[in-house]
Amino acid sequence: MSNILLRDILISARQESVQMRHHYIGVEHLFIALLTIQGGLASGILETQGLTADYVIDAIRRKMDKGTPQRLWAGIPYTPRAEIILDIANDMALDNGTEDITERELLNAIIIENDSLPIRVLKALNLNLAALEEHSRTYVPTKEPHLPNLNITFSSDFDR
Repeated sequence: MSNILLRDILISARQESVQMRHHYIGVEHLFIALLTIQGGLASGILETQGLTADYVIDAIRRKMDKGTPQRLWAGIPYTPRAEIILDIANDMALDNGTEDITERELLNAIIIENDSLPIRVLKALNLNLAALEEHSRTYVPTKEPHLPNLNITFSSDFDR
């Protein structure tokens, strides 16, 4: 069973950020990206707790404000909390003997950090966070995880 790597999760997180007109990547974007992995850890674990990924994504989006269409800075930077999460995930990957952060390390880092918007939403949904943390270390997905297909729309001015 393969794990989805951070670089692929970040693509999905960037798409979520752009869709919400945030122009930054926060923990909420990373967590939603984890939930969009079909057959992934986060969605599988939530299902064992009686929640669907779509329901949790909707609950998180309701707590996030829609951004502005006007971009105030170049690029899509990480929030300070997202950088902390990524540092924790990197340390976990190194402890596991690899340099590649996977969905498991990222999910565990979000749970361990314990103060992000997704965690507050999960608490509000009365999710058992202790069970979530235990499952995040031991859960084995029943099917091969994969990210949904990306739809790329080119401008009519784009030279293919």
